[in-house]
Amino acid sequence: MFKCAESAPARRIENGLRDGEPLPLVAFEAPCLLRTVATETLGRAGLPWRMAFSSPSLGGIWRQWPQGWD
Repeated sequence: MFKCAESAPARRIENGLRDGEPLPLVAFEAPCLLRTVATETLGRAGLPWRMAFSSPSLGGIWRQWPQGWD
């Protein structure tokens, strides 16, 4: 899994998380096939995650990007 931004090079997300800290997930609001696949896959892998941000539209996600996800 990689996290990238225009202002920073891609880096492994695990390097930015503290031990046991859940992976912040950004996704479209449910129902969304990609959201379902992502959360089910993380669950099966035993990886903790939290919904950092969700939106019904891509525009909403883009508008939130400069603000941060927490």
